[in-house]
Amino acid sequence: MGVTRASVSLREYKSFAEIRDLIARTAFTQLRYSSLMLIATLIGLFATYWLPWILFFAGEEPAWVLGSTAAS
Repeated sequence: MGVTRASVSLREYKSFAEIRDLIARTAFTQLRYSSLMLIATLIGLFATYWLPWILFFAGEEPAWVLGSTAAS
């Protein structure tokens, strides 16, 4: 399936709440309804997206270099 003007979505989401519910429902299903997996995923997201910036602003030479490399 390609992106064309003829492609039409059959699902109509009228509000952000409906989209949020869809994401929450499918994401938690993919994690097999495991709170432990959810916590592990959130820790992984923190390490991936926030830790480089924290290292960047740490001020020490090795941490600054690693943080700037990972953030870019």
